[in-house]
This record gives sequence, C-alpha cells and structure tokens, in this order.
Amino acid sequence: MMCAAFNEDDIWIGGNGLAKINRISNDTIFFNEYAPSTITTDKNGNIWFISNGKLLKYNGENFLSFSSDSFYIGQTKPKSICVDDEGIVWIGTSGNGLLKFDGTNWTRYNRSNSGVKSNYIFTLAIDSEGVKWIGNGAGLLKFDNTNWVVYNASNSLLPSNNVINIEFDRDGGKWVATAGGIVNITKDSVWRVFDNSNSGLPENHITTLAIDSLNNVWAGTANCGMVKFNHSEWTIYNTSNSGIPWDQISSLFIDDLGNKWIISHSQQLVKFDDNSWQKITFHNTGLPGNDVYYIVPNNENGGMYIGTGSGLAQFDRINWTSYDNIDFGINSVATDDSGYIWLGTKKSGLAKLKDSTITFYNTINSDLPDSMIWTSAIDSSGYLWIGTNSQGLVKFDGTNWTIYNRYNSPLKSNVILSLAVDKTGKLWVGTRGGGLAAFDGVNWEIFDTTNTQIPSNSIWAITFDNLDNIWIGTYLTGLCKFDGNNWTSYNASNSPITSNWVYSLAAEGNKIWIGTVLGGLLSFDGTNWSSYQHPVFPGLLHEIPSLAIDKAGNKWIGTYYGLVIYREGGVILNNENKYIAAPVYSLSQNYPNPFNPITKINYTIPQNGLVTIKVYDILGKEITTLVNEEKKSGNHKIEFSGSKLSSGIYFYQIKSGSFTATKKLVLLK
Repeated sequence: MMCAAFNEDDIWIGGNGLAKINRISNDTIFFNEYAPSTITTDKNGNIWFISNGKLLKYNGENFLSFSSDSFYIGQTKPKSICVDDEGIVWIGTSGNGLLKFDGTNWTRYNRSNSGVKSNYIFTLAIDSEGVKWIGNGAGLLKFDNTNWVVYNASNSLLPSNNVINIEFDRDGGKWVATAGGIVNITKDSVWRVFDNSNSGLPENHITTLAIDSLNNVWAGTANCGMVKFNHSEWTIYNTSNSGIPWDQISSLFIDDLGNKWIISHSQQLVKFDDNSWQKITFHNTGLPGNDVYYIVPNNENGGMYIGTGSGLAQFDRINWTSYDNIDFGINSVATDDSGYIWLGTKKSGLAKLKDSTITFYNTINSDLPDSMIWTSAIDSSGYLWIGTNSQGLVKFDGTNWTIYNRYNSPLKSNVILSLAVDKTGKLWVGTRGGGLAAFDGVNWEIFDTTNTQIPSNSIWAITFDNLDNIWIGTYLTGLCKFDGNNWTSYNASNSPITSNWVYSLAAEGNKIWIGTVLGGLLSFDGTNWSSYQHPVFPGLLHEIPSLAIDKAGNKWIGTYYGLVIYREGGVILNNENKYIAAPVYSLSQNYPNPFNPITKINYTIPQNGLVTIKVYDILGKEITTLVNEEKKSGNHKIEFSGSKLSSGIYFYQIKSGSFTATKKLVLLK
C-alpha cells in the first residue's frame, strides 16, 4: 500500500521505495533504500515514516533513525503515524496497539494496559486540542492523554466498528470513514450518518477521506470511485464519467493548492485540480501498475509480458515497453504461435493484441459469456482456453466459442481460477469450490474432496514438475502433489509453509516455487525447504499473485508492490543464446566524499542512450548539469567541482531511459 505526505512544494510517496515529487514540475527524486509503510510531516516540515523496522525522520538534510530497545518496530506492522504539536510521535500498528515516542522513551498502549479495545489500528488523527482519535476494528476511540472514550455500533450511531479514516473540517467537526458509510460528528457533538440509503454515496465501504479549504468532503470508495460532498449535493467521479482511471480508491490527499492526489488499490497516482486529471508517473520501471497479477514469457526475446492491475508491460531484460492503449486491469496473459497476446481482463472481457492493434471480445460483441476472466491458457492445438468468474470454462478457436459449465459438463463450479496444459495436451482446470478437473478434449476427470484425498475444492494454482507430478496451490489448505495415484499435502501443520493460501506456483525441474498470501515465497525440492525475504524490503514478498521462471533460471516474482527478479548466484541475461551477467544501470557514490573541491562520479548504462546528470541543493534547486548527451553503453566517469559553491549537502541525480537514481554528496571546505 502506498502512503503520502506533503512538505512545501513536494509530495512524498512511500511504498516499495520512497519518492519525492515536485508538485509543480513533477520532477522526482528516489530514495530506494527506504520502503515506508506510513508517512507524515510535523509542524516544522520534517518528514517522519516507518521503514525496515525503524522510525525515521528527514530534516531536509539527513535521515535520522530511532528504534526501541524493548521491541522491534517492524514487527508492529505500522499502519498510521502522526506528530503532535509537542513533537511527540504517535504510531498506530496492526496487532500491537498504539505507540508513543517522545524523542527518548517509547510507550505502548494496548488492550492489556489501556482503553484500546483492539490492537489493530487502522487510522490515527490528532485534533487542534491535542486529542487523539483512533480508528480500529472495535470502533472509534478518543484519548485526551488521560481518559479513553470508546464509540462503537452498540453505544453510538457508528454504522460499523471498522473505522478506516478520520479527518477534521474547518468548523471543528470530525468526519469518520467506516465500512458502513460516513459519520460526521459536529463540534457540538451532533452525530450524522451518511450511507447509500440516505445520501448520494454509491456504496457504504469508504476507504479514505479528505477535506478541502472550502470544507467540501471528498471520499474514496472500495469499488465505486470518488465522491465529493459540498454539504448539499453529492458528485461522483468514476471511470465512466471522469478521468479517474480506476474505481478502487486506497488513499486521497488534498494539498494547499487544492489539488486532489488520489492513489488507487494498484498503487497508481493521479492528480485532479478540479478541471483536469493527470496520471503521475514516478516509477523507476516501465510497469503501469505495481500489482503484478500475471507473468508469461516472450519467446522471441527471452523477456516477459507482465500483466498488472493498470495495464500491460513487456520487459526484454534491458528495455521496458509500455502499451498506452491498454489501461485496464489484467488477470491473465497468454501468447500464441502467431504472435498474438491474449489478455484476460478484470472487467473488459478478452483482448487480443498484436503490433499495437487491439481487439476486444466481450459479452456484447461476441459469445464470450463473462467479461471478468481469471485465467487463460493455450493448448498444443493452438486453442485458447479461458477461465471466467461466473460462467465456466470457454474454448475459443479464433471463430467459435464453446462453453463448458456445471450445467452442460461434469464441471462442479462455474468459477475457474487456474488453468494449465500438461505435456500430453491434457487441460487441467482449477475451480473455486468444485475441485480439480482434467479434460483431454473428450473425457473429463473430476478430483474433489469427496472422491480423492485432495485437501480443498478451491484451486488457485497448477504446475507440473519434470517427473510429471501435478502440484496445486489451494485456498487455506496449503500445497498438494498428485503423482497420478497418490495425493500428498503440505501445509502449516506439517511443513515450513506459514500460510495455507497458496496463490501461485512455478516449477524448476523437480523444485517447486511457492507464492503465498501472507506467507511469502518458498521453494521445495522434494526434500529441502527454503524461504526467501527481500534483503532491503522485508515485506515486499508478503503476497505473491504470480510466479514465472525463464530459461536462465531467473525467478520473476509478481507482488502487489512491483516486480522482483531473483536468481541464486545473481540474475542473468539471455543474449544470443548465451547467458551472461545482466547489464544494469547504476550510479556509484562519489569519491572522495566529503570532498573539496573536486570529486569523481562513476555510472553505468547497459545500452546506448541519452544520459542526464544534474546536481541539486538540499532544497531541490538545480545547481548545474554535469551530463546531458547521448552515451554509449558501459562504464563512465565524470568530475564535479564545487569550487564556486559553499559547504553543504548536495544531491546528484542520473536519468537515462526509465532509470533514475539519486545520491548525496558533501562539500566540506
């Protein structure tokens, strides 16, 4: 999940990395060594955030870190952070209650020692009188540093105990976002409830709130876009009537210029100035979205097609290709021998892409029975198989559509979650609630909990090892192997698997790679288990919707926070059928540092292209341009002279292609 905070002319975005974006120019500086889970600013303009188990403060020059001797902050899973007027930091956690840090000492408030009724805190806000308002799964809490007051669905008009966001208006009122609508508590303690039965709200699940300078209330919803309430009328902004590119809103912020900054569930950022919509691109890759749902090889260049919640990208191991005409959510990707890319979408049906020409098939213009597609596969005959959300299995031969469902075939469920074709050409079908099916074009076999030892009837992933064993990932019962006769289950009770929801699978010889929900990444070779954690961002591999392995042994790991490529011994690149170390963009730390007045900067680019290197002061003002020209691939060195500058901290930033990196240098005279 991305988080954001404002500081002067900049918006700070945290998530899988930290970025500072100038609100006027959109220029971006990355601090990729940090991965904030929550971020805020104090009255002095300092940036506070939690990353990699530490509380950090950025004062405009340096990053200062704070940790506790009594507990590891990272284990508290911080969800929200505020700084009061006295400079005390308050942190709402997921499972460990409320934390207080006064600059020296840490205090923890939880169910056992305070009025906190749930240790899972979703949101935290501090009003003008210093009172803390806390939202969690047990309702709304008020804490004045001495007394606790609890408001819930039983003792107040709160429509739901799931309090997700709290904001204050210009009149001293409180606005509370819940899973059951919006609550307004006026300064006179009058409660008003707004839901989809008595207002213009399109749904009751409110994910975020913000209030502008005119006291208008802006609300983000789980599935119906954004809403504006001017205290008399409701205005809805969604994908059908505005420039908002998605209807699932995670976060919403309003800056002092009145711009609305909107973050989607797929980690995309949009700015709305009340007249126009602008998608803000600040990624250091060509991914259109950070939620990577599907990865499939591109057999022509050895790269991968990557389907995300916001579109499609291709990465050939060096360059990114984005598809501007594809801005919809993608659940599955398949490629055929004719060079077509087939995209199963979240709500737009089936899309066929070749040479930037796209053709849509949906319930209106074809016999495709469902516009939401979970999965797809192409068999040895070139037929496309499509798993739908509610209408069963579909076969498409380029002209005719054939539908198999629970009413005309042995299938026991119309929800098809996973598809795979084995080396004999047999299609294996994973369903939700109907078990596993196998179809050879004539005969069906059904495997479920009533006739086999398969542990679950909901199958999220299917793969095959080099011994022809079938491996399936299940919902809440772990991993299962079928050798044609026997079923073997691996779960949290008999293996190192910590989450029984296996979301994705990939086979590398006889080794199985396992992506879970909330249990990270594992591998199993039939004897030994291994688990994996990202060295910089420990939570990055928390949930893994997609996995793929290329011929070089690189593991392509799709997460909700971006794409990870991993290989034991180092990631490698396919070049003219020879695997060599993958060239990478890099920007080295200047040497010497500190310096006076000359220092050297080394950088590497993996391909010919335009390179720009600029130097900025600590306020983000451009000082000089060191490089702005086409460069050949390879290593390069430049010198920078600070003879005309005063002592202090400066930043140098490289931009080349989709690559951006920033480092700090110190001039000491």
